[in-house]
This record gives sequence, C-alpha cells and structure tokens, in this order.
Amino acid sequence: MTAPSAPSPGFLLRPRFDAFIEALCAHIAGEGAKRRIAGPLIILIWQRLRRLAARFARLVATQPRARAIRPAGRSGPPHTLPRAFGWLARLIPGTASVAAQFRALLETPDMAALIAATPEAGRILRPLCHTLGIRPPAPLRRPRQPRRAPPPETPSPELPPRPEPPAHHLAPPPNPAWPRAPGATRFNPPRRKKPA
Repeated sequence: MTAPSAPSPGFLLRPRFDAFIEALCAHIAGEGAKRRIAGPLIILIWQRLRRLAARFARLVATQPRARAIRPAGRSGPPHTLPRAFGWLARLIPGTASVAAQFRALLETPDMAALIAATPEAGRILRPLCHTLGIRPPAPLRRPRQPRRAPPPETPSPELPPRPEPPAHHLAPPPNPAWPRAPGATRFNPPRRKKPA
C-alpha cells in the first residue's frame, strides 16, 4: 500500500486566496454603496479581482507549462481602471485591513514555494499587490536588470593637414620704403604769415 502523496502548496493556498477575494469584494460592495461610488466602477473592480482569482485557480490546478510567446501588441479591451500604486486603498477606505490577509498569505512558506516553482504566479500576484498598495515580498520581486555599460568612446579621426595655397594666391609683400637720395632734404611747404 503506497502512502498518499502530500498535497501541492497551491492546493492548500487556493481556499485562502478565494476567501480573501470574496472578503475584498464584499468590503468593496459595502463601502462603495456608503460612499455612492458608481455601480459600473464597482463591477469593473469585481471583474478584475475575480479574473485574478480564476487565473490563480487554474494555475494551482495544472502543472507548470512553458510560457507561450504572444505576438507583439496589446490584446483584449483596454484598461479602464486606475493604475497608480495603491489606488484601490485610496478609493475604498478600510481596504488595508482586508489586504492584511493577503499580506499574511504572501509570507507563508507555501506561497514562497509556489512562486519559486511557477513564474506565472508572479504575473498574478504582483498586479494585486500594486492595486492594494503592498510592497511585494522578496520572492515576488522582479530581478533587477543590470545597467548597460556605455559604449566605448571612439577617438575622432584626425583631419589631414591643410594644403598650402598656390603662389599666385599669396598676398604680395609690403612695399619697402623708398631710399632717400644723398643730400636730399625733406620738403616743407612755406608757412603763410598772418597779416599785422
């Protein structure tokens, strides 16, 4: 008789994750009604949270698969919810108290093992951390990409020497002073006498 295999970490995490999503949706519905937040916005938030829960459920129910290469460009409808860090906690007061359940779930060894074994878990949990204003724990953080080294500076090519202009383009030398004949005196014009 073979001993039963131990359940996977994801199998144990799914009920807690689903309970957190349900509690968060109920809190959003109650506070949204009190603060008269538009109904379509509440529905969009619910749909976003439940899609993340469905992706997490599929992830823990199947074996890890290689990531499919998607064509370039964005597929599906455009995002209509805010994207700022912690926007849901600012929109719905009291969300931080409910998010404490999720923070505690992220710090469990089972969640750390799931994140290490399945990179797809990070693509589900990181957006939820961003929405709730939670800094991701170390296993969930993306590795920093090394900075690119600046390209080596190439020396500027030396310009060839400037050719000398032809002789006929050169300026003529200055005229030398005229030589003075021997015995010649400087000509001074006579001065006019003023009348008395």
